Amino acid sequence: MISEPKTDLATHNVPKQRTAAIILGLQLMLLLAAIDQTIISTAMPKIVNNLGGFDRYAWATTAYLLTSTISIPVFGRLSDIYGRKQLLLSGVLLFVFASTLCGCSGLVALGALVDPMNQFIVSRAFQGLGAGIVLGLCFSVVGDLFPAAERGKYQGHFAAVFALASVVGPTLGGYISDHHSWRWLFFMNIPIGLVAIFVFNQAFPSDRKIAARAKLDYPGVMLFVGSFVPLLLGLSWTGTAGWTSLPVVGAMLTALAMSVRFVMRELKTADPFMDVRLFTNPVVSISCMSVFVTGIGMFGSVMLLPIFFQSVVGMTAAKSGTLLTPLIVVVALASIIGGYWMSKSKKYKAIIFSGLTCMTVGTFFLARIEPHSSITYMLANMLLVGAGLGLLLPIYTVVIQNAVAEKDIGAVTGFSQFFRSVGGTTGVSVFGTLMLSLYEQGLKQSALLNENTPAMQALLHNPLEPIKLRRSLELLTLSSSQLDGVMTAVKETLVHSIDTIFFLYGLLLAVTLIATLFLAELPLREKPNAAA
Repeated sequence: MISEPKTDLATHNVPKQRTAAIILGLQLMLLLAAIDQTIISTAMPKIVNNLGGFDRYAWATTAYLLTSTISIPVFGRLSDIYGRKQLLLSGVLLFVFASTLCGCSGLVALGALVDPMNQFIVSRAFQGLGAGIVLGLCFSVVGDLFPAAERGKYQGHFAAVFALASVVGPTLGGYISDHHSWRWLFFMNIPIGLVAIFVFNQAFPSDRKIAARAKLDYPGVMLFVGSFVPLLLGLSWTGTAGWTSLPVVGAMLTALAMSVRFVMRELKTADPFMDVRLFTNPVVSISCMSVFVTGIGMFGSVMLLPIFFQSVVGMTAAKSGTLLTPLIVVVALASIIGGYWMSKSKKYKAIIFSGLTCMTVGTFFLARIEPHSSITYMLANMLLVGAGLGLLLPIYTVVIQNAVAEKDIGAVTGFSQFFRSVGGTTGVSVFGTLMLSLYEQGLKQSALLNENTPAMQALLHNPLEPIKLRRSLELLTLSSSQLDGVMTAVKETLVHSIDTIFFLYGLLLAVTLIATLFLAELPLREKPNAAA
């Protein structure tokens, strides 16, 4: 077990009333940062219609993704050096200010260069920077307040908020943009953020470092940014340009070259930004790998399931969203259960093994769905995956924090959130691209679909809007039986693509499950990180 050095962190022995206020403030901050990752996805058509700039449609999401993902580990490390309170408050204040700018985009003319859409994109980038600070530090503050043996139950509540916000975001965004102005998606952040700032500032004691003994490795930060910005950009481009396109290949090769240079730098410097030697600790490396893999499923699966319900079963978007509600509830409840389970048992390996087993089994069952699979079958396996994911969400942060010295708590917590975010980005990108690629391959192999005319082949390349596709096919000279046959073949081809992705992801989960067998069961610390 790692001994903890004395620090000047003043968060131990905090009264219960102030602890409750701190937790409330942190949950409000996390809610804001997590929900804004997804809330504009369903509102973007209205935003673009109002602001213009359809050619920059994707950048509204990409700008937020880049700044939030990159800033998580950077500010996690900064908080280890200079303290968390002022950085966290600054992050929320920046988020609120940027939200205001997002909501005001286009209301003031600033010239052709800074047109309404560019105003929105730049504001989203600043909003993402604030969100990254919040995501990187919220879980670190919990690590400061409570010993690892008690931390699980609190992390469980935080993980539940994160899961709920991530999945509810698109539905909430669609509702607000349909019934009110899309600008309220951002203006509503202002009162919530200000309340969070006031509550946290009043309750959380100062943790400013008296004398910082380490300096931030600025060259290392620049190399880190140079490694992951091309990676994230390349992943975001795969949906439109394809994996073998010059921009994507160039971005990936640049990311690889910069990553090698980054690792070499961090191994040599006295005060590394990201101490890569921490990854020689099997607990840290296995946990980060698991966080990455579960991040893939958390976001990738939520993308695939509505596609099945809408494009194969023929449900409306609203009804398919309703079917995701039980999944959201199960993930949230399982997160709380997993946190309390760890705090009660003072162990984590059995929880991780149970969670991964549920996810693996549920994913393999989802790989057997058919066009006529019952809703009961779908829901049962969705809930099995959700239960496993929920059990895992609060666990890895505590496990990683418990495996390192107190001086590295902020850094490794940032790594954990960073790998989850990159996993989610990878999942959405890879799942989406692979699904369309497998679908196109299935079209070429289908004897029925290959008999069709070039005009019909062009229509079949977008299976995600079945009603629109059927109406377009009706304009061609097809008999009713031919039309039904084509639509059936399209659905079967799409389902086969989804099944293949779930099967491959199940194999990845199985490998992660096997790796968990080698995860050491370290005793959870019974004292807070800051020595009394």
